[in-house]
Amino acid sequence: MRRTRDRAIRVLVVEDELLVAEMLVGMLQELDYALAGVAHDGAQAVEMTQALRPDVVLMDIGLTRMNGIDAASKIQQVCSTPVIILTAYAGRDMVAQAVDAGVGAYLLKPPNRSDLDNAITTVMARFEDVQTLRRLNEQLQAEVAIRQQVEEEREHLLAAEREQRLLAEMLTEVTLALTSQTNYEMVLDEILNQARRIITFGTAAIFRLENGVLHAVRSQGYGEHTAFMGDLRLPLDNFAILAGVVRSQKPRIVTDTSCDPEWIYVEEASWIRSGLFIPVCYRQRVLGTLHFDSADLNAFTVADAQRLTPLANVAAIALENAQLRSGLEAEVAARTADIAAERDTSAAILRNAGDAIAVLDDHWCIQYVNPAFEQLTGYMADEFLGKTPHEALPGQMPEVAMQRMRIAHQTETEWRGELTIMRKDGRSYDASVVVSPIKDAAETVLGYVFSHQDISRFKALARARGQFITGISHVLRTPLTILDLTLRKVQRGVLRDEDRVALDTMAMQIASMTHLSDDILEMAALDSVQGGLTLTRIILVPLITDSVRRYESRAAAAGLMVTCAPMVAELPAVRGDHGRIVRMLSEIIENAIAYTPRGGCIVVETATTSRDQRVWLTIAVRDTGSGLTDEERERIFERFFRGRLAESGHVLGWGLGLSIAQGIARAHGGQITVDSVLGEGTTFTIWLPVAD
Repeated sequence: MRRTRDRAIRVLVVEDELLVAEMLVGMLQELDYALAGVAHDGAQAVEMTQALRPDVVLMDIGLTRMNGIDAASKIQQVCSTPVIILTAYAGRDMVAQAVDAGVGAYLLKPPNRSDLDNAITTVMARFEDVQTLRRLNEQLQAEVAIRQQVEEEREHLLAAEREQRLLAEMLTEVTLALTSQTNYEMVLDEILNQARRIITFGTAAIFRLENGVLHAVRSQGYGEHTAFMGDLRLPLDNFAILAGVVRSQKPRIVTDTSCDPEWIYVEEASWIRSGLFIPVCYRQRVLGTLHFDSADLNAFTVADAQRLTPLANVAAIALENAQLRSGLEAEVAARTADIAAERDTSAAILRNAGDAIAVLDDHWCIQYVNPAFEQLTGYMADEFLGKTPHEALPGQMPEVAMQRMRIAHQTETEWRGELTIMRKDGRSYDASVVVSPIKDAAETVLGYVFSHQDISRFKALARARGQFITGISHVLRTPLTILDLTLRKVQRGVLRDEDRVALDTMAMQIASMTHLSDDILEMAALDSVQGGLTLTRIILVPLITDSVRRYESRAAAAGLMVTCAPMVAELPAVRGDHGRIVRMLSEIIENAIAYTPRGGCIVVETATTSRDQRVWLTIAVRDTGSGLTDEERERIFERFFRGRLAESGHVLGWGLGLSIAQGIARAHGGQITVDSVLGEGTTFTIWLPVAD
């Protein structure tokens, strides 16, 4: 839809012939303008203009009750609006009446779409300037009227009054002729043609001002010197007369070039004996100058300058509008080229992308698939178009993933997950899927991008790794159990003190290896889908208090204090595996005890907060230990990572506890974050989503 600023361009059609009105409405729709309404006579047009406030009125000149020109005049009085007149014949009298009535342009019946579009664009672009010109013309007409009254009292001034009236009429025609042109080159020609109607001259030229230099852009009558005029450049610093015209924004007459001390002699212009120079000004800015030359002395008068000044003012508006239109057309062409280039680039990226990509509309119906999508699924593009991914790609999808995808669609957010997709040949594959919304600058969703990769090989490797870890853990547990039982049997006998110390050391190592085996099994379970969780609604207050109470004696033995900050009685519930959440919290508290020196304290706090459009329950474990370095903070959740204190032998362990805790948090749809200040302490925060 054609727009002006922040809304569509609305056109009121005024036509008493129904077929013509329908034709005009159809043309406006084809040109993508909005229809404000249709009036069938002049009086109704005035009323609808007041009520509807259209951007443009397109009006037939021959109407019932009130003709088009009278209606246009009435519209300008009650609700100033750009008006375009439709007429079968554009005589001079009609044009003058139309201009007086406030008409901005006219079209001959029947109009074509191009002329209609140009007329609407032009009349809107120049409306403010035409209004200014109209006021100037009205002022001029008023002055003429006053002068007419004076001339009626003084018969010897009648001839002068008649000349002024004719000049005003001519300027009105000139105004309409110039402002009707939209092409820059045609405007230049029209300026000189209309100047010849106002004064008599032998040669004339138009100069454009750029960076203090006047450049000749159009000339007439120079004969053998035409080529010279086409290349002429006049720096203001070198031509005092022209500099004065630009600076004062007033005309300058040179009656005798040989006697004017400021005249600069140029061999190619040596024939010039007198000249008239008119500034072309637009809103107090000089765009250029009009030059009129003659081989005769005193060829130009003050009256000539006065007659040409209004022409120069109209010429400035016409030139500015033509350049504006030309600039807009160039900008549109450049933007169109940019859009085409972006489209071609995007198409090339999609064609050559390794991922299978489909573009969906806002209803999730497939509009496009790239070659990788066809190759991976075995289907051709036309077998997908118009279908949703669920319809086009039969497969398996967990109910939880299905619900989250629906929520992402409803909330217009991104969704990531895994699916099992069936190829056309019947074979299935595991796919990592991302569905992302496509939004415009106003954040309105235009569609979605559905991309996926075949991760069957990676899933197979993950399953093999899990099977290996589980198998090796079970293999380790058998000899460890035998060693433990044998050790207990030996310990029940009579032993020397040194033998008992050795056996106790063996028992501690066996317990450590057994704990490692349990941790490896837990990691393998967490690596599987949802970690084999048994989810129920859990109120965390008793779980947290019990966990803190269980570590109080151990902490006291280490010279530490473990406390639980006051909790809100009505903490929201979470959905989780009770045993796994206890294990997660225990790993965090044990880590705090291990890394907090004697005399320190550990505090467990709970809270609720909103983030990423969800409500979360947080459990923060704060200690007063030695804190973490930047490297430790980045790697703290890596498997088998042990910090500087553990590596130095001050803290025992395998570096799996925090990794297991993070795995449990992620299996519940949450995470664990860490904040630490070296030398002051560390805070681990568990984030769990609140149950719906």
